[in-house]
Amino acid sequence: MIITFEEIDSTNSYIERNIQTLPDHTLVRALYQRFGHGRRDHIWDSPKGENLLFSILLKSPKRPFVYTMCAAYAIVLALRDYHIAASIKFPNDIYVDDQKICGILTTALYENGYQGTIVGIGLNVYDRLHVSMSDYVDEEIDLEKLMLSIDETFQKLCRQDFDQVVAHINQCSYLQGKILPYAPYGNVSFDCLNSDGTVSLNNGTKVIKIPLNEINLGNMTQKL
Repeated sequence: MIITFEEIDSTNSYIERNIQTLPDHTLVRALYQRFGHGRRDHIWDSPKGENLLFSILLKSPKRPFVYTMCAAYAIVLALRDYHIAASIKFPNDIYVDDQKICGILTTALYENGYQGTIVGIGLNVYDRLHVSMSDYVDEEIDLEKLMLSIDETFQKLCRQDFDQVVAHINQCSYLQGKILPYAPYGNVSFDCLNSDGTVSLNNGTKVIKIPLNEINLGNMTQKL
C-alpha cells in the first residue's frame, strides 16, 4: 500500500498513529512535512516537493539497526544508479562529497508487545539549499519511481543474510581512513561495522567495540 499526502506533520508520526490498522509494508510519502525530524529530535526541514520524504512500516520483528543499515545501503545503491558515489556515515546518514544528502530515522514501537518498526527516509533530490541529487544528475528524477526502486532494493536486502549485507556496507563506510577522538581511548580509527550492532574501533593498541547508536562523529578530525 502507498499513501501520498500533499502535506502532513510527519510520515513517521502518521504511521505511528495508525499502526494498528495499516498493513505490513505500507509506504507513506509526503510532498511536505510540517514537523519532519531526525535522530535526537533534530529538525528535518525540506522545501515542498523538492525532496523524497517517505516512511516504511515493517511488522516483521528485526533489530532496528538491521532495518536502518539495509535502508542505508539501498539508498547508496540507488544513488549509484545515477552515478553518484555515496557513503554511509554511521549511524544513520548518507554522505556525498562530505555533505549529508540523506537521513534515516528508525523507530520500533511497543505497546503490549511489538507493533512494528517505522523507517523514515529523507533524501535531497532537488533541494536548492543543500547538496542534492540534482547537483550531479542532468536528467529529470521521478520521485515516486526513485522511492519504489529504493524500497524494492531495501526489501531484498532485508531478506539476505545480514553478514553479507554488512560486508558491503563496510566497503562504503564514511569512516574508512578517518581518525576519531574517542574518550577515554584517545584517537581511534574505524575497523568495521559488526552484524551484532556494534562498531569496532582501533586505537593502535587494542580494538574497542561500541554500540552503533552511541557513535558521535561531531568531533571527527583528520584522514589517516
